[in-house]
Amino acid sequence: MTKRRYILSLLVLIGTMLLPCLLAAQNENGLKDSVSNASRRRNTFPLMELAHFPLNPGSEWTYTNGQKSYTVKVSSSSSSGMGREADCHQLENYLFPFIEGVDKVRTFPPGEVTDCAGQGINGLWYRFWGMEGSRSWIFSPNTLVPCVSGSRVTMVSSTDSVETPAGLFDECIHLVFYSTCRDNGITDEYFAPGVGLVRRVVTTFAGPVVYDLASARLRCTKGRWGLGMEVSINQPVYFNNWMPPVADPSPQMKARLLLYNATKTVVALEYPTSQRFDFVVYDLSGQEWMRWSDRMNFLQGIGRETLDEGWIQIYSVVFTLADRNRKPLPSGEYVLSGYLACRKGSTLPLQPFAGSVRFQIKDVH
Repeated sequence: MTKRRYILSLLVLIGTMLLPCLLAAQNENGLKDSVSNASRRRNTFPLMELAHFPLNPGSEWTYTNGQKSYTVKVSSSSSSGMGREADCHQLENYLFPFIEGVDKVRTFPPGEVTDCAGQGINGLWYRFWGMEGSRSWIFSPNTLVPCVSGSRVTMVSSTDSVETPAGLFDECIHLVFYSTCRDNGITDEYFAPGVGLVRRVVTTFAGPVVYDLASARLRCTKGRWGLGMEVSINQPVYFNNWMPPVADPSPQMKARLLLYNATKTVVALEYPTSQRFDFVVYDLSGQEWMRWSDRMNFLQGIGRETLDEGWIQIYSVVFTLADRNRKPLPSGEYVLSGYLACRKGSTLPLQPFAGSVRFQIKDVH
């Protein structure tokens, strides 16, 4: 018995001596992992801010149904003292065509859009978190909007693609509204990451009406410095599909050009025609295989635009990867280069202000 007590006491003593060392080693490893993860987060930025409801003051969106247009603006913000996410933002004409005016909203709690005048679920507009179809909520703006207030909203998808006059947007959140009215109200809304609302479908006595995003001026340059351009594509490898029956084996590419001005200077842009950008495909030897503008027609006439400090301009297109004779490009590695079609009278030169990305084409038989 005495021997057992002696051994037990010795083990306790050894454990007491080693415990601080073990804890110190664990804390050091945890600290290293934390610093490493923080470095990755700090140096890795998404192509765009992933907020589906950006509320940066000065941003504006114009929507059209082909006959009627309206513009939504974030006119100003007021500090809540609880952090930027809890600040209230004045949103003009957001609930058009049902009502015109100013609403005050905020993106708080995180992942939700709430009315600054509401409390809890009574002020809930949107909920951009959770699994598709997992839960619904009641659309509850502080201002009573006939046939919209009280609608039950459900997220049915977070991967939709929506093509609008402003471009093609992927990874969109699709919300379905169940209105309190039979022949009036919102039925569907689509939100693109970093852009916001890109499509709204409303029902009327005459049938559904679709309002698509026509243009956007977004004041969001988080994670960027200086003046630059980014070119992105929807996938790294494309396939010429020769599997019978073969109609057109050439694949389609979705490309996006993003110009950002994170400087303190306004950028002046001058264009000789209505063309604003171009995409060109080269092989690795520098041979040009196709040019997006070759298949387009542009109006003649000088156009002038400015890109204010802190603003982003986005151009999105879909085109077929085929040569000038509309034949599939040979399998191999290529470079897609995107650039502005402005001329030398601009703040930016025509080239080399461009961005590029590499991709592959493979044959499938």
